[in-house]
Amino acid sequence: MKKSKIRLFRNASTTISILGILLIIATIIIVAYLGITLIASEITHDVSSSSQYDTLAKLNSQYNELAKKMNGTANINYENKTLYSNAELELRNAQIAIDDVDSGLSSNKPSTEIDNRIKIAQNQLSVASEEINKL
Repeated sequence: MKKSKIRLFRNASTTISILGILLIIATIIIVAYLGITLIASEITHDVSSSSQYDTLAKLNSQYNELAKKMNGTANINYENKTLYSNAELELRNAQIAIDDVDSGLSSNKPSTEIDNRIKIAQNQLSVASEEINKL
């Protein structure tokens, strides 16, 4: 009877030790997975935001070109001041949209929201370009 109790205790102790080791290993694997996932998401966020910063730089460049073109036509007397006013208004709307993109990037908004803001800014720039070309 004593040998049987000792053997039972030894088996139970061994089983508990093995389960403890397995739980420790499982915990280490889960923590490693979460760490890798977090690092990968940060890298992905950095890559997408860097391309968005590149797009912002392009938008600013396009805006500056349109502003130069607009300033070059400012000295011309127009019979229809409405065209000039519309072009100026659309150029200001484009600047506001570009500033909105910059604000979203600096406040770490989600990529989808920033992409939407970029599309809006691109549309505003194209409208401003059309209005300036009418001059």
